[in-house]
Amino acid sequence: MKHHFSPEFYLSGWVGRDGQLCCIRKVHGKIVAKRRAPGGTGYVHDGYKTDHIPEADAHRVETAFMSPLDNDAARELRRMLAGDPRIRTSEERSAWTRFVISLLFRHPAAVETLKAHFGEMHGIAVEGVQAENPGTVITLDPAYTSIAASNMLTDIIDNTRVGPTIFDMKWVVVDVTASKIPLMTSDRPVVMPLGLGHPDCHIALPISPTKLFIAAHTDRFKQLRPGQETAVVKAINKAVVVQAQEYVWALDDSQLAFIEKHMGTAPERALMTDEQRQQAIDAARGIKTSRRAPWASHRMEGRF
Repeated sequence: MKHHFSPEFYLSGWVGRDGQLCCIRKVHGKIVAKRRAPGGTGYVHDGYKTDHIPEADAHRVETAFMSPLDNDAARELRRMLAGDPRIRTSEERSAWTRFVISLLFRHPAAVETLKAHFGEMHGIAVEGVQAENPGTVITLDPAYTSIAASNMLTDIIDNTRVGPTIFDMKWVVVDVTASKIPLMTSDRPVVMPLGLGHPDCHIALPISPTKLFIAAHTDRFKQLRPGQETAVVKAINKAVVVQAQEYVWALDDSQLAFIEKHMGTAPERALMTDEQRQQAIDAARGIKTSRRAPWASHRMEGRF
């Protein structure tokens, strides 16, 4: 099964008249640019598959969590691109909030990191039990690490601290059509230069070559001054490209030299906070906690 970490509906904003977008990929250190359909890039096979469980349940994170999440977010994206002025309901704001958070954590490297982390935590838990009960024989469940990683991924996206903060921010869609260059996106498209607790924090996400979603604690991004568009696009493009690890997507290859110079030059964002690490340790020890976000849609049922 194709599991899209950069969903087709999101990448469709960069499609040209040929029905494709420019896919710039780093392959063994070399930058390669090709035209691709939005459904033919930004995915891995069985990326969210939970191993060592019956096949009927193995894709549950994708079918019961990611797919509903993306369907809800796709509707919000269409409204944003259409300039729909209607005030969003809490469910609609929740859908877009969750999608923005998901883009931080759903890429393959994050999933693999979670699996490795829970393998380590499992080992710590086993060592602790054996230290307290010398001679105890522990039978390891081969599905444990994968199940714990799958559950943690959905918990991180339904984060009860980050989610409400983004939900309550001031949202705006900025039109940068007047820019001399178009916006690009990547496999790390969310730009957040300051922590959420900082009063000047803002979150920026390109949603098309000419539209930029911004969430901030104040209204300072409500409207750009005339002539600012190109400078804003250059800043966002650089942030999106330096964060990219494998993919950059654009309308065309006109900014290829820029991408070759800057792609992947920023360090990878840390996956888990100390609080989330403690949650992972609890999960490894078999301690079940309820961390469902009160602002989250009841449809999100990807846990095991």
